[in-house]
Parts: sequence; C-alpha cells; structure tokens
Amino acid sequence: MDTVSHAFFARRLKRAIVVTMIVSFSVAAVGGIIVLLSDVWSETAGQVLATTVITGVISIAVFCGAMLVGRPVQWFGILTVSVSVCALVLLLALVWYDVIFESIGWEWLPTASILTATGAVSSLILLLVRHRSLLVQIALAITLALVALGTIVTLIMVWVEEASATDWFVRLVGIVWILAALGIVVVPVSSLLLRQSAQPGPEAMGPPSPSSPAQSQQGGQSQGELSQGGLSQGGLSPSSPAQSQEGGLSQASMDRINSAAGAAGITPDELIERLLGTSDSDACDGSHDPDGPNDPDGPDNRDDSDSPDGPDTPALPRP
Repeated sequence: MDTVSHAFFARRLKRAIVVTMIVSFSVAAVGGIIVLLSDVWSETAGQVLATTVITGVISIAVFCGAMLVGRPVQWFGILTVSVSVCALVLLLALVWYDVIFESIGWEWLPTASILTATGAVSSLILLLVRHRSLLVQIALAITLALVALGTIVTLIMVWVEEASATDWFVRLVGIVWILAALGIVVVPVSSLLLRQSAQPGPEAMGPPSPSSPAQSQQGGQSQGELSQGGLSQGGLSPSSPAQSQEGGLSQASMDRINSAAGAAGITPDELIERLLGTSDSDACDGSHDPDGPNDPDGPDNRDDSDSPDGPDTPALPRP
C-alpha cells in the first residue's frame, strides 16, 4: 500500500510541477508577444521581454528536474526544481527590483544560475542513461563527479576574487568543464547504443508460434493469399520472383489467366472459380455415374448448353 501511495503522490507532484511550469511560461509568453505587437519600446517593455526569456529558460530546468520524480533519484529532481525556482525569483528580482542585490550581494545571482544549469544537465543525464552495465554506470559516476567539481570551482571563482585572478586556477576550471562536457555527450549516447544492441532482432526471436489451431489456419490462409499474387486486386501479379519459383504460378500462367479473363469480360477470380467449379462438378458426376465415363450422357459427352456456366467459358490461350 505504501508503494502505491508513493507512486500516486509522485505522479500528482510531477503533474502539478509541469502544469505550473506551462501556465507560468504561457503567461510570460503572452506578455512578450503583446509587447512586441504594441510597438512601444520602454523600460517596462524590456522588463517584460526579459521576464519571458528568463521564465522560458528556467522552465526547461524545472522540466528536467520534474521528470526524475517517481524514479529512484527523485530527490535530485526535487532539489533541481527547488533551486530553479530560487533562481527564477532572483532573476526576476534583478529585472524588476535590482536595488535588492545591494543588500544581499550580487554573488547569489550567478550562484543560483550556475546551480540551476548544472542541476538541469545532471537531471537530463540521469533521465537518459538507463543501461545497467558496469561500464556505463562508472562513466555516469565520473561524469556527475566532473560536473559537481566544475560547479564547485566555478562558485569559488564567483565568491573568491583572488581565485578568478589566478591563471592556473582558471585553466583548471576550463579543463574540468571540458571533461565534463565530454562525459555529458558520450555517456547518454553510449547508453542508447548499448540498449539498442541488447534488444533481440527478428532472427533471434525465431518464427512466431500460433497460440491456437484457428490462428494457425488463419495464418496459412493469409500466406496462401499472398502467394497467389493478389487475386482480389482484379489481376494476377507475383509479389516477388521468389514466390513464382517456390511452387506458385509462373508469370506465363498468370498472363494466360489474365488474357482469358479479359476476353470473357470477367475477373480472374471469377474465371478460376468457374473453372474449378466445373472441374469439381465433372469429377463428382463421373465418380458416381454407374455407367462410367463411356456413358453417352456422361460428362465427356454432355452438351455445353447443360453446363451451369454456359458455353461462354473461355479456354485458356496457349503462351
């Protein structure tokens, strides 16, 4: 019961976060569109456009974190969403009330922005990497460690003025972020490729086995209809040369049937049905006739006018 309640709560929380994100960004987008269409450029118009851009960027980070809710690492997703909301508040305060940073310090603004960006990227990696091989998990751990290290050294540069003035420290920050970017690209792609290669192909799955005799009979009928070349289409045409070589009708035979059907003004289906019906009735009459095939009224000497199909049944032309 606890597991079901937890899953229900996670689903409701994810839905609430996504709906809030969509509504807030939609309102900001409408405001930006109105400003652009009004053709009135002022400080307020610039603030509205900045609000639209900031809300859109932060919404992406919130979405990345919300997608981890309900997974084993949902704590990191909730942390990313919380940091993103804090960054949104600080950025909007910078746009509309910039004097507030004179009291709290300007360092909090880049700090919140850096934490939001790294949290969104890390959430995206955790969302994409699903392969459970040891190699992928080790690469994932190294990548996340590099991202965390890059975040720490960057924040040191923000809060410590001497660090940003040190040449070797700046180079160290650049090297760490290059390696982190390499892992951010390579690890999800490797996980995706390994997951695709692990899926069995059609050859490994083997031929399908019918679950019932009725399904087997239906499958046989479908294969027979395919091997006949599509009689219901109004003409005979093999779907592939291999079918004609594996016991099906040859091209010459199908041409003869089509020609005969066209001369009689009927479809190939009707022609074959007529010929097969006549052959079956003749065989039945000959097998039950007590006088045998030499009976003057038998099937060999019967007048064509007595045939149910009439005398117009054409003979198949020779190729």
